[in-house]
Amino acid sequence: MNLKIMSINILFTSVALLSGCGLPCNENLPLVPRLQCENFGIPSISSAMNFSEPRIESRYEVCNVKQLTLNTEEERFDCAEETFWHGFSDGRLSARQSAVEILSNVINLNADSDNLENLARLYNLRSDLRMAMALENGQNQYIIFADRFIRDDLRKALEINPGYEPAQAFLDTMDVALAIISNNWSKAISFAEASLDRIELLADSDPHLFTGATFSVSGTYQGFPLATGI
Repeated sequence: MNLKIMSINILFTSVALLSGCGLPCNENLPLVPRLQCENFGIPSISSAMNFSEPRIESRYEVCNVKQLTLNTEEERFDCAEETFWHGFSDGRLSARQSAVEILSNVINLNADSDNLENLARLYNLRSDLRMAMALENGQNQYIIFADRFIRDDLRKALEINPGYEPAQAFLDTMDVALAIISNNWSKAISFAEASLDRIELLADSDPHLFTGATFSVSGTYQGFPLATGI
């Protein structure tokens, strides 16, 4: 197997593991995607696209699309957050597509908001949903056209709220992933080192964010081959 093919396999295996593929199935967990289990309870990547209806009713309140224009700005932010978690945890494509539509509506309605942190977060959450649909619901267009559907949202989040680490960590991961796929390891290493330097600065200033950003990038970085000097 040549290095490029191996790097692609490593990358997507890492991403798949982070998104739930490869974890033991537990049919009793509420609000967690229920993967169709094969091979002694370990879901295969191909079966990870098939989600059953949740066994426990969602505790999240989805936005009422018809009332969005009547809601206050903060009410729209709040219901968009709830809608994201409903779609993300439900796992089914229809729920996630609906959540993306609502997030897009709220982004448009709150475009002039002074709450830049919340607005940036909505762009970040929309990119999260699209990545989830690509990895778990077979929506490959979000990977093929990732620059338009995912990276643009992350860049917009950083434009609105510079230094917004969740978006920066996700964008760093995609930059490294694309460099690996193109077999440009020098660029991948450069991106990874810059990303880790930024994350290290969070260790004392924001331990919670430090932990989240570390998990965000480690799924891809752990696939790097060892530098043996050979």
